[in-house]
Amino acid sequence: MKRRNRLLSALLSCLLLFSLFSTTALATEDEESPDDSQSETPAVVSSLAELQAAIAAAKDGDTIALSSGINIIENCIVGDTEKQITVVPLDETINTYFSIYGDNVNSIVFQNIILDGMNYPCSAAIDVNKYNTGEIKTNLSLLNVTVKNVSSNWVPISLFATAAKIENCHFENNQGKRAGAIWISGASSIDVRKSAFWYNKSTGCGGAITCQGELEISDCTIKGNEAAYEETMSYTGGGIQITGTANITGCTITANVATLGGGVAVDGDTNIIDTAIYGNIGKNGADDIQITTNTVFSMSYTESMDSVYTENQPVGFYKDYMGNRFDASTNAVFIGEVIECEIDSPDFGAKFVFASDLPPKPEQPDIPEETPPVPTRPSHSGHHHSTPSVTPQKDETVKLCAGNAELDPDKPFALAGYGDGQLHENDPITRAQFAVLLYRSLTDSSKAALTGAVSVFSDVANDSWYHDAVSAFASVGVLNGCNGLFCPNDNLTYGQFLAVLTRFVDAKTVPMPNVAYSEHWAYRNIMTAVAYGWIQDAASVQPDRIITRSEVVALVNQIFSQS
Repeated sequence: MKRRNRLLSALLSCLLLFSLFSTTALATEDEESPDDSQSETPAVVSSLAELQAAIAAAKDGDTIALSSGINIIENCIVGDTEKQITVVPLDETINTYFSIYGDNVNSIVFQNIILDGMNYPCSAAIDVNKYNTGEIKTNLSLLNVTVKNVSSNWVPISLFATAAKIENCHFENNQGKRAGAIWISGASSIDVRKSAFWYNKSTGCGGAITCQGELEISDCTIKGNEAAYEETMSYTGGGIQITGTANITGCTITANVATLGGGVAVDGDTNIIDTAIYGNIGKNGADDIQITTNTVFSMSYTESMDSVYTENQPVGFYKDYMGNRFDASTNAVFIGEVIECEIDSPDFGAKFVFASDLPPKPEQPDIPEETPPVPTRPSHSGHHHSTPSVTPQKDETVKLCAGNAELDPDKPFALAGYGDGQLHENDPITRAQFAVLLYRSLTDSSKAALTGAVSVFSDVANDSWYHDAVSAFASVGVLNGCNGLFCPNDNLTYGQFLAVLTRFVDAKTVPMPNVAYSEHWAYRNIMTAVAYGWIQDAASVQPDRIITRSEVVALVNQIFSQS
């Protein structure tokens, strides 16, 4: 009986397995969907109407191929708010994927589109009003759009005569000639928000963006882009190149590379607020920011630098020149937490520095005079709000040092006189004369260290009587010029005089209410001089007044007496 039951049980198990196998096989055969096989072969379109019809019929995630470039001359929407569609070129014969133009103002929207160039060579992915330098003709919106792998011999996205809104977009691994991702003409106004520009490359300027028009960019990440890609020529703006106007707010700009201005290169009015710019590379100088002469530029933080660089220990910006690269141990000239200093050198650059980039600050010995020289930088305790400074006490020693240039208070200023045997104390002092007087007050070790400095100014001849002095101080960022010129015979102004001397000390702040020169380029230099007690009446200062030979001698020797 038991054996019969075992045989019956085995037979029922076999029948059950056979039933399950048959059902599964039938279900698999019945569930084969024509849609699945269709999705493996993308729809191919050659016109705007065909593209819009294909998008309407497609499912989320489908791919549509362009067999030819599409011209758009009318208001239209490309894409669907409910699904994301990938658009690719069918092959490498497609020159420009989307050409937008027209005599009348039109409105074009791309939404939820992934535009993948497949690394095929082309002219552009989106080209708007090419070569139209007149008034705005197109209102363009890119909403939740990704542009990637576009290998252009022009620029992946070129915007002429365009007002564009770009939001929640992503630009990655694109390559162009005039910009790695977007080129903005002088007749265009662009607003970019909450978008990312990663690993784009330009064989010219602007690793991610080149702006000749108006740019508003906020809450964006510009990372790993490169200008002058595979080029030996000098190009600027590894992240962004600005020759128009720009407002940059709440962005992160890091790990970008260029010949100059690894992060941002500025040759047009620019305002940067609450933006982290660090870790970029300028191969010949200006790792993070490069600013040309006489450019209107400001950089600030509404709370403090700490509120932006939350994962690091921020110190601030240091000067980083083409001929005088940042070196924490020798020529680290501190600019401050914001850049609002005198930009009068054609190769001005700045590098953002963290505490880890600087050598440890040596412990202060009991005798202040024995303190070893350190780079001119602020003393930070973790918070970097600007706070009023107190005037140094009489027994406080202030070292006058800028990189390798250290002034010796035991070598006071003294006028040597002219050929007529007169000192001409009440005559204006020239920039060259001041440089030579300052050079005579250097320590012997400083003169030795700075010997052989090469002139960076075209109007400072190698055999001029002031060459050594000007070249030495220019090499450490103390003396600046304008458009490659030092203008040695120009009369020195009071503002220029204070700007030079305050470069030998750490910048400080102090309340200065009701002064008439708060917008002057030398305002912060004057503030530092007031904080150190060099100036007693800030309101009486006239920054553009020509200073005399006797005034220079008296003021410098007063400062020496305090040091």
